Amino acid sequence: MFFLTNRAGRSTGRSRSMWLAPVAAGLLGLLLAGCEGLLEVDLPGSLTEDALRDPALAEVLVTSTVGDFECGLVDMWYPGQGFEEWQNSSQARPNALAGIRSQLLGVYADPCSSGTGPIWTPLQVPRQQAARAIEFIRSFTFSPTNLPDTTFLIAKARLYEGYAIQLLAESFCAVTFDASPLITRTAAYDSAEVKFTEAITRGLTVTGARAAEAATVVNAARVGRARARLYQWQYSGGAAADVIADASAVPAGFQLTATYDANPARRRNRLFNNNNIAKSMHPDPDYTNLRIAADGTHLQGGTAGVADPRVEVLIATSSTDQDGRSSFPARRQQKYKARNSPIPFSTWREARLMIAEVDPGQALAIINELRTSTQGLPAGITTTGWPLPQISAATWAAMTAAQQQTAVWEERRRELWMQGVQAGDKIRWAYPPWKLFDEYGQARRDVTTIDDPLTQGIDGTGCLAIPYLERTSNVNLIALLP
Repeated sequence: MFFLTNRAGRSTGRSRSMWLAPVAAGLLGLLLAGCEGLLEVDLPGSLTEDALRDPALAEVLVTSTVGDFECGLVDMWYPGQGFEEWQNSSQARPNALAGIRSQLLGVYADPCSSGTGPIWTPLQVPRQQAARAIEFIRSFTFSPTNLPDTTFLIAKARLYEGYAIQLLAESFCAVTFDASPLITRTAAYDSAEVKFTEAITRGLTVTGARAAEAATVVNAARVGRARARLYQWQYSGGAAADVIADASAVPAGFQLTATYDANPARRRNRLFNNNNIAKSMHPDPDYTNLRIAADGTHLQGGTAGVADPRVEVLIATSSTDQDGRSSFPARRQQKYKARNSPIPFSTWREARLMIAEVDPGQALAIINELRTSTQGLPAGITTTGWPLPQISAATWAAMTAAQQQTAVWEERRRELWMQGVQAGDKIRWAYPPWKLFDEYGQARRDVTTIDDPLTQGIDGTGCLAIPYLERTSNVNLIALLP
């Protein structure tokens, strides 16, 4: 029985519903009878695990992993506001809830389109996808007419799994996988190294039609493994020789990029979209007017030397961002020119800079090499200014060891801007120094706290807390909560 309501929303009484009920029931019966065929139609979008066990989907499963990773990579715009690569210029304060923001179910339902961050789920998804793809592929029985190169597919999946783990460990205070106990960041780097090693080992055995693709996987995995080893070396005293061995094997000019499209929204380069179109964030002031002096040393501000084309930021004189603060003109990055601009995330240039970091004796030559060569530069960088000013041996020798180290850090910061390395580098080096306030005078961070993966957001050394839903649904973490 149901009740009719008037425009005020009040019931109009029981009697009218009593005589309408039989009529409604009869009409409903006729409709159901007439629509029986329609009601039996299978709804799209429901996919069982058994359906994924079709060997014909082997390639699709790995391609889906790549797509999810690309979406997670570009989500670095969100933590970039905490790691002082970006600054929020909207009317919201997203980082104020960094520790609990991912309790929003929308983040978990579709993390790439929610726009709420942080990057825990967008990087956990491709990690899980890669592992599941490999599990399915190993269980498949292929026919002679449907025989993909499973060695290549597993190598490719391991590559993206390794990068997802590496990026998670660089950003968060600790990591957990699939409701596991907490593991340290160093342990996560070791896990990433294992994935990269398998990608290399398998990729090196691939021949035939997919040999060129396998070579790309191998080179990208070498960059990734050098990075994983660098972070372990940084924190636990591992051998720099391991970093050098991998990084030296990467051919000049190599780069692997994440690809994007103008539509749909989840496929966009959101660094371009959120800065140049939506105007909800802009580059941190630390990235404005970066220059190179005639003697090759780094400058910021003024007009001396030449503008560094690797970090091109336009400052609008008559435009403001969403927050409407006219006293701070909008800043527009120029590295990525459109919503479909690719983002390099594994490159020869990064490999060279890792060598420079662990072997100071090669640092000067590598800095000058990168300033001379345009090989492997992102597509959006203008190369007409090359070669950039070199640092002479005499200028380098006049620097202290600390100044030389800072020069390497600064070169890496400029070369790899908006390529997914800022979180880890900022935490490792605290360079440039962490800020207490943004340019609006609003607090950016709490430097009085210590690393706490469960209760703190962005803390005294920069790492992000594990999100709310993970903390409260993972039995291994619930016991650790206060």
